[in-house]
Amino acid sequence: RSLTRLAAFITNCTLLQPEFKESREKEGVNEAIRNAFDRAAVHQEDVCFLLTDQQMDEEDAHVAVTVAALLAYGDAPDLHTFEQKKELIQLLPGFVDIQQVLEGAE
Repeated sequence: RSLTRLAAFITNCTLLQPEFKESREKEGVNEAIRNAFDRAAVHQEDVCFLLTDQQMDEEDAHVAVTVAALLAYGDAPDLHTFEQKKELIQLLPGFVDIQQVLEGAE
């Protein structure tokens, strides 16, 4: 953790370390990931998202699956509702064709 904090400081990234006790707290996990995603995408912040090994519960792989899907596809199941996606797209800088993205989401 110390090395990650140092790297975030050196690179001038915002360090986000979510606080949830178990990965079974699905909404808490999703809220933390949504917050990091929104800050990086909408507010164009450089974000470092720090998860500890205790937060990566072996029995419930929700955190790992969500983060892997977000990194691989740019979205994760159940991370944003359709309405939330629509609002996010409208907040993004003008380089996104809103209609094309919305049509692909349906």
